[in-house]
Amino acid sequence: MLSPIAFLLSIGLQLTAAVYALSLIRVTGRKTAWILIAAAITLMAARRITTFVSQLTSGKGVFFDLPEWIALLISGFFLLGLVSIGRYFKDNRATEETLRKREEALRRLAQGVSAATGEAFFRSLARHLVETLGVDYALVGKLTGKAPGSVQTLAVCLRGETQDNMEYLLEGTPCENVVATRDGCAYSRGIQQLFPRDRMLVDMRAECYMGAPLRDSTGRTLGLMAVLDSKPIENAELA
Repeated sequence: MLSPIAFLLSIGLQLTAAVYALSLIRVTGRKTAWILIAAAITLMAARRITTFVSQLTSGKGVFFDLPEWIALLISGFFLLGLVSIGRYFKDNRATEETLRKREEALRRLAQGVSAATGEAFFRSLARHLVETLGVDYALVGKLTGKAPGSVQTLAVCLRGETQDNMEYLLEGTPCENVVATRDGCAYSRGIQQLFPRDRMLVDMRAECYMGAPLRDSTGRTLGLMAVLDSKPIENAELA
């Protein structure tokens, strides 16, 4: 009785793996690769079905020998591997979606900054960034026009508390990339390793970074807004 059950279990695992492989097309977008993998697994299942049927019709009984037991284990491991791959890609998509939402929120705030001035305004903006995005640091700065390029902060907020303003060079910092782009940039993790020359990142214990440029009505970059956090962006939803 055990042999037919083992055959059916092995076939079921392989067919489940084939169906799951096809479902990963939507998650990863790699259509051709997953179709080929699903087809290969389906052929393996077809072979097992053929063996099972031939034993049933032979009248000699169903025998599930050592190679078949090994194939059963391989089928189980294959399915577990596909599930792990699926979780990896789903986690990555969730991280990317969270990052996208935060970038979009930061961009909307950047686009909403007009010619309004005043220290209180910028302090309020930095504090709002910290509270809205749930991060440790937020800063708003203007380009000084000095060579090499540098930024003079208009407001710096650490966990809701206003910090002293400062001036820093753009070279070797993620802010340098922000002012060079149209929509800003974001790094979900490992920011210190990506910009080893930026000692300010070490002092802030920063792990992730997002920034957006500030422009006037003609499109000229005047400064930037940036947020930093000591934790990488994982799967948490945008606050």
